[in-house]
Amino acid sequence: MTVTAYVHISLELWGSIFCLIAALILFIGRNVNKKQRILLVYMQLCNALLLISDSLAWFYRGNASTVGYYMVRISNMIVFILTYCLLGLFTVYVSRTIFSLNGDVQDASGICAKAYKKSGMNRRSKTVMFLCVIGILLVIISQFNHMYYYFDSHNFYHRNKYFFVSEILGISGMFINVTLLLQYRKRLDKQIFLSLLSYIVLPIVVASVQIFIYGISLLNIAITVAMLFMFLTEEVKQAELLVKRETEVNDMQTELMLSQIGPHFIFNCLTTIKYLCKTKPDTAAEAVDEFACYLRENIDAIGKRKCIPFEKELTHVKNYLSLEQKRFNERVKVEFDIQASEFELPSLTLQPIVENAVKHGIMKRAEGGNIKISSYSDENGYYITVEDDGVGFDSTVPKQDGKNHIGILNVRRRLETMCSGYLSIESTPMVGTKALVFVPRKSARGN
Repeated sequence: MTVTAYVHISLELWGSIFCLIAALILFIGRNVNKKQRILLVYMQLCNALLLISDSLAWFYRGNASTVGYYMVRISNMIVFILTYCLLGLFTVYVSRTIFSLNGDVQDASGICAKAYKKSGMNRRSKTVMFLCVIGILLVIISQFNHMYYYFDSHNFYHRNKYFFVSEILGISGMFINVTLLLQYRKRLDKQIFLSLLSYIVLPIVVASVQIFIYGISLLNIAITVAMLFMFLTEEVKQAELLVKRETEVNDMQTELMLSQIGPHFIFNCLTTIKYLCKTKPDTAAEAVDEFACYLRENIDAIGKRKCIPFEKELTHVKNYLSLEQKRFNERVKVEFDIQASEFELPSLTLQPIVENAVKHGIMKRAEGGNIKISSYSDENGYYITVEDDGVGFDSTVPKQDGKNHIGILNVRRRLETMCSGYLSIESTPMVGTKALVFVPRKSARGN
């Protein structure tokens, strides 16, 4: 092999190592936006495989053995195919970065419903994906008609007269992505915009040069440099988001404690216990224990930065409901259907939802009502539902009651921040309300 070949192989092998390390860091690191980071993992792995394949292609060039014959052909085909795969992955990444929207839907009580996420692919993105598919098909066809390249009798690679078509397809796809980035640049953070732009500009410049100049595969090196720039930008932004979320969690914990330890509830509980001391001493003693546990859990919640077992949260809810049943007697009826419990969630997630069902739902009816608490799971994660047959509300009409509903808003934010879960609430006037809590399976433990 020539010195140029050795230099080229060395550069590509080192580039593949850096990409593999970047993929590992992205995969095992704490994730704020998992879908975006997984796409970057795939891109880093794809680029690493591309670099390794190109290194093998260079290593076996001129090797007339049977192994060399097949390795050169297979490696070159993989390089061409992976180039289009990378372009496709990058297009999806750009599209999700630009068009992924997080919307907070508020109901009439100021309760945040589930945030919806919409990952869009507009026509230009779909056009790029179409070009990638066409490119891959033409690479496969080229293995038979040699329209892109051929190998001589000494097993050396040579471009053929239609090689420029492969370059034009890639450049066209990149150019389309540039138009997207420039049009929607205001949606993007400056650093993210520059990192994405580098992945497009560097390969376009190099690919344009390589149409006329053949030698070291500058395109692969340019892509690798841009990939590492994207990785570093992602890590910096990830660190900033984690610090911001940690601050938000601290603030939310304080808000949570202040919202949950309500003086009216404490006064009502103490009044009920005083009455029971005269009429039912044993029940009063039981109520004191439940009240103490209830207060302790609420106070302890301010120090909890991680999720807790669902069973513990459920016990806290049962203490709360037992106190309300002692106060309201038959007006509060509760049913449990717990089919899944081996998971974790932020502390005081379920209790504020149940409290809302009691205070703003069934207690608005003279005869009271029923509350059903259920849990179940599927392949995606764990679900908790709280249903009541109270007065409900119209989610299309803002409720002007002069009260802040920080408890439920807090639940919604902590679910999203601490375990990538969500809270959705549906209600129908004079029929009832249903709240759904979702905790992803991957986030169900150890958060």
